[in-house]
Amino acid sequence: MRQAVLILVGILLFFLLHIALSSPVLPEHVATHFGADGQPNGWMSKTRYPFFIFLMGMGMAVFVLTIFFSIRFIPPAMINLPHKDYWLNDLRRAQTMRFIFQHGLWLAIIELLLVLSIHHTTVIVNRLKNPYLPPALAWGMLLIFLGAILAWGFVFIRAFFHVPEN
Repeated sequence: MRQAVLILVGILLFFLLHIALSSPVLPEHVATHFGADGQPNGWMSKTRYPFFIFLMGMGMAVFVLTIFFSIRFIPPAMINLPHKDYWLNDLRRAQTMRFIFQHGLWLAIIELLLVLSIHHTTVIVNRLKNPYLPPALAWGMLLIFLGAILAWGFVFIRAFFHVPEN
């Protein structure tokens, strides 16, 4: 778990540094939303955008971590896991909850990397004379994110299907 915490903190610090260093180069009106054709159709002021993107990244990460931490307070009867009786018995419940929270940390990392990539892309496209987000780039970012979520979900669920033999 320590490794995931260190990576999350490192990405968060990089995210903050990137926002701080890149915000001054943004135009007064930042294109923040783009249509399917890549043309901007939503704008935000240069002073509001850094706060918005920071709150979006932090808000999503805190939300994910709160959900995964709170699972430990849910009665076992309300938790749906393969081999639930094994994983939630008194001997393994604490270890199972640590595992679940650790995977919540990895999900928060994936989410924060998505918001970081959105910010970085926003900075790049807003440096153009006429901001434009190539649809292939937007789809590529989305597919990478979805692939990461699928891999995360596979690893998470797979861990509960195998019951070690004693």
